[in-house]
Amino acid sequence: MRLIRTILISAAEGVIKRFSGTGRANETITDREIFQHYGFTSIPQPGAEGIIANEGNHIVLIASDDRRYRLAVAQGAVALYTDEGDYVLLGRERQITVLGGNGVTVETPSFTIKAAEGGGTPDVTIDANATFNGPVTINGNLSVNGTITATGQITGNPVTSG
Repeated sequence: MRLIRTILISAAEGVIKRFSGTGRANETITDREIFQHYGFTSIPQPGAEGIIANEGNHIVLIASDDRRYRLAVAQGAVALYTDEGDYVLLGRERQITVLGGNGVTVETPSFTIKAAEGGGTPDVTIDANATFNGPVTINGNLSVNGTITATGQITGNPVTSG
């Protein structure tokens, strides 16, 4: 078996992903399979680099990379990234960063955020103009540093002193 470096000309999605590329001098590889790791999928851009395994007439792209868009990360860090600059970074000191240029959507029937720091008080900060489509329930005390504006009725239990 031979391993050959290739520059991708094109790649296409399908039940079997396919690519075409250039190999050694005057060599063009066309309509061959892209093999990927379970749980990861991508379609490399034209100009990306790849490694193909060649056994007789059987040619398969087994790895691809694109240094034009690759995210620089610290040793030990891991990232998923796109050519548009979006990424999920599993960084050092157990920090995870998600960057979406036009938004991040989480679609699930239930979503829980648990913030706990070594038995101390959890800290969750939302730094944005936010809209909550409810109902919204808050279990515990609510502190507001600013104005409360309501367009509907405010109800509750009256406070009695005494």
